[in-house]
Amino acid sequence: MSPLQTLTAEHAQLKRVVALLFAEACRINEGARADLPRLEALVDFLDAYLLGGHQLRETILFEAMFAAGSSRVDSPPAVRVHEQAAERAYIARLRGALAAIRGGDRLAEEELAAAAGDYADLAILHMSREEAAVYGRAPDLLGAFALAQVGVRLGPTPNGLAEMTKAAAALEAAGARASSDGRQT
Repeated sequence: MSPLQTLTAEHAQLKRVVALLFAEACRINEGARADLPRLEALVDFLDAYLLGGHQLRETILFEAMFAAGSSRVDSPPAVRVHEQAAERAYIARLRGALAAIRGGDRLAEEELAAAAGDYADLAILHMSREEAAVYGRAPDLLGAFALAQVGVRLGPTPNGLAEMTKAAAALEAAGARASSDGRQT
């Protein structure tokens, strides 16, 4: 797989988890109590696969794009570097809200829902931009990606793409089981 294909395959799994996180935010906004074990599992997934590897591989590709002539100020990879920092901040907000809820702060559920919704918005925007390049809807960006990919090695997906896919599927299945047990997911 090319570096961009690798990142796009990872995006498919990340989207699954972002959708589950957004659904949990919607549940909370509709008045349901936060499902802490489920939310912690979703955030753990993001820690392991997004922060633990995907962003590192993106950074390798972005650095190659900068080296190939992309601007460090106003190019797609420059924007994405800022988005990565925002993603890390959202995940820290999620962790903080989860800890506050565990400590008995009921109002922290609103913060958790807001952070989850904000993170989902950012993640989907980022992934749609990269997919526009992959599928040719942004030829200038595709050209920059193609040029940068020459000779770039991103390294493996942590625990492999198959493991990432399996973990995302397990989170979806857990949500389906919760729904069939009468909990709204």
